[in-house]
Amino acid sequence: MIIVKLFGSFEVRMIDDGNELPDVEIASGSELMSLPYKAAMSHQHMMQLPHKEIELRFLRSDRLLAFLAIQSKPINSSIVLQEVWGDGSESTRRKGAKALNDAMGMTILESKNKTLALTHPIDCDLKHFESLIRSGDMKQVHTALALYTAPLLQGWDMQEDKWFQDRREKCKRLYLDQMCQQCRQAAARSDFSTASQLAFAATCCHPEFNQSWYHLLYAQVHQGELEIARQSAERYLRYLNQKRKEPDADIKPLMDQLQRNKQSVKPLYSIPSGPLSPEDPHYIERPADQELRRALYEGQWTILIKGPCKSGKSSLLARGLNQMRKSGQRVAFTDLATWDEDDFVDANRFCQHLGTSLLLGLQDSRRSQDVWIDDLPATEMLTYMLSDLLRQTTSGKLVWAIDGLDRVFGKPYQDTFFAQLRHWHSQHALHPVPWMNLALILVCSREAHLYIKDLNQSPFNVGVAVETQDLTHQESLRLQATYGVALPAQSQDLLFELLGGHPYLLNRTFAALVHEPLLITELLEAPLEHDRYQDHLRRLTALLTKEPALMAALAEVQRGNPCEERAFWELRSLGILAGNSSKRASFRCGLYRLMASNLVGTKDAH
Repeated sequence: MIIVKLFGSFEVRMIDDGNELPDVEIASGSELMSLPYKAAMSHQHMMQLPHKEIELRFLRSDRLLAFLAIQSKPINSSIVLQEVWGDGSESTRRKGAKALNDAMGMTILESKNKTLALTHPIDCDLKHFESLIRSGDMKQVHTALALYTAPLLQGWDMQEDKWFQDRREKCKRLYLDQMCQQCRQAAARSDFSTASQLAFAATCCHPEFNQSWYHLLYAQVHQGELEIARQSAERYLRYLNQKRKEPDADIKPLMDQLQRNKQSVKPLYSIPSGPLSPEDPHYIERPADQELRRALYEGQWTILIKGPCKSGKSSLLARGLNQMRKSGQRVAFTDLATWDEDDFVDANRFCQHLGTSLLLGLQDSRRSQDVWIDDLPATEMLTYMLSDLLRQTTSGKLVWAIDGLDRVFGKPYQDTFFAQLRHWHSQHALHPVPWMNLALILVCSREAHLYIKDLNQSPFNVGVAVETQDLTHQESLRLQATYGVALPAQSQDLLFELLGGHPYLLNRTFAALVHEPLLITELLEAPLEHDRYQDHLRRLTALLTKEPALMAALAEVQRGNPCEERAFWELRSLGILAGNSSKRASFRCGLYRLMASNLVGTKDAH
């Protein structure tokens, strides 16, 4: 399968035919989204599949493939010569076609009756964009806007590159018109978060378009994010200064308002080390936020928040619980990651401590010891205590979130405890009173199937799963903007190559750059030695060196080989590896690849 990316820099990817795309079921209410929306989602999925990058360097073979991909039909060879080369002989056309076929490693272009045609179908982001825009459906239009990451074939501006200029301008108008329309509609329904996200992406793609800056500042001001709005205004002014232009007349009143409300004390940026608070301006909403809001709104009985370590699970949970508190629900939060190892010594002590945590979270003056009956099994006693609290919940729900469940895996009582959680879920249907009053949110990183063999005794395969992912490139740029950090384009590319979309590492980096802008050179030149990352890498290294199986798996992935299956899932849970199977394992970011190379090299040396 051949994928061609035309928005932004031109890319050609060859996807192994063995990679089958999953069926995409995108639901809106009770209706399924139409095929174009599914196709676009599949296109985004395919861009993430393991692939081979194809480099087209010779005889304008890159222009030739792009031209034919856009046309998507046989074209007279004389027209191809005129459009792609500007002028030239039939010999030039033949050499260009041969260079393209050679680079692809197969014949994808054939000449017949003075026409040129592609022999293989090509998936192209431009076609999805135009199809989704034409649909008129709001969700599909949002997907189209996400596909437009930069102008069409950005950087192709030679004298001969005129054949797509009209198409580029048309796409730009479509994108900006729809962006403005969607921002206005979002603002009208007070959805300023969506409006600011759309407008921010537009300012990155087309900073020359004043209307996108207006929508961005308007949304951020009305959302109450005044400090972020001031940073956006400064970014706008920096761009205008470079172009020697003045602010747009519609934007000046917003900027004047921000200046009048400016606080005299400059905000201090601390280096993030844990979950972000619900009000933290540096929290970037992702699809998981919408999924969690929807699950809570629908009243799901059991919700699982899962994802690799340091991917924002606890920050996502904090925002969800804050939403529940504001709606008047009783909320209790238990973080097993903060407990001492002695608290896990046996089932009785663990469940008693869990019960005490629940009572404290609900501001109940009792302690679990006051109601605990030692003759009953610990998990049953915990169930009895919970049911009693549910009967006291006369309005709303009792929302109990348990974070850090990874620490229970491997304990002698894990099967009994997790079976009891599954039992609580079943009680909603068997005994609606009082169990309909319970909403349980479970948070973990590890893969439950490695530890729980009986799926009928697992709470992790019922209810709704919300999975956190790393930031996309656009989301990373939004995060950078919240800190007001400006980086040269080359440094920015190198930083994202080093850290990928790792939320924790990106937050730490941008927070440090606020006070030390020149720090970026040190971070990029010797990241493993820098103290901004050393404490984090030291913890991972200490854990890995105690596990020979994990070290062996790292060595295999470092060599480009598949690794042992269980070790892969453990390393994926730790957030070091990414991928859907051990055969397609890859490092989550460049920093972890460097760490593994250093570890494997040290191990081999001994």
